[in-house]
Amino acid sequence: MKIVHLLTYYGNYLGGMQIYVKELAKRQKEEGHDVTILTAEAYGKERFIDEIKIIKTPILFSAFRVPFTPLLLYELIKLDCDVLHVHLPSPWIDLCSSLKKLLSPKTKLVLTIHNYLTLQKSFVEKLAAFIHNKITISFPLFLSDKIIISTKAFAKSLPYKIKTSKLQIIPVGVDLEKFKIENIKKKNQILFVGRLIPEKGFLNLMKAMSIVRKSFPKLKLKAILSNVYGFEDYKK
Repeated sequence: MKIVHLLTYYGNYLGGMQIYVKELAKRQKEEGHDVTILTAEAYGKERFIDEIKIIKTPILFSAFRVPFTPLLLYELIKLDCDVLHVHLPSPWIDLCSSLKKLLSPKTKLVLTIHNYLTLQKSFVEKLAAFIHNKITISFPLFLSDKIIISTKAFAKSLPYKIKTSKLQIIPVGVDLEKFKIENIKKKNQILFVGRLIPEKGFLNLMKAMSIVRKSFPKLKLKAILSNVYGFEDYKK
């Protein structure tokens, strides 16, 4: 099959969504599929990663770390694919993937919703989140053939409804060649693993720890921070 993965960023930006796409695309290629990744022109100039073609389109401007890339729509419409796998959230990608499905109805549209679009610092950010959650994402949700969510709990917590007939629960995979299961139990310890960016909630967890430790003084917080991109947002 010809498979296209569509996402906001890809390259040397090592977020969870990017690693997910990297590992999935690599395994699809190993199975003999023709895989292409379409994204914004940022975080490296590579045109091939793991021998998989990367199409990067220029960014006209960005708002709330979401790039507006008009040529992405043009490149997407040109691409001939059996499956378009879209990785959300992203308001602009919502609209691009919906138009592609309308113009190429035989293309299977698969969505994976990785996280929330929760912007609540200002009125403009709240408005942007509202427009995405109530308007733009409704188009790909309606036109999609399948919608992948990692857990039932996450699916239920989303601020929009997903048809049960389309919903497919697929937990995020683990490469057992890199990660081993060990029977290690740590008492009185909370482990945080993630990037140091606002939406991961690390600062909220630190604030919560100061409250919880009043009742559980032996409780400790251990943090494994994979990437400090976005740290400037904390200073604000």
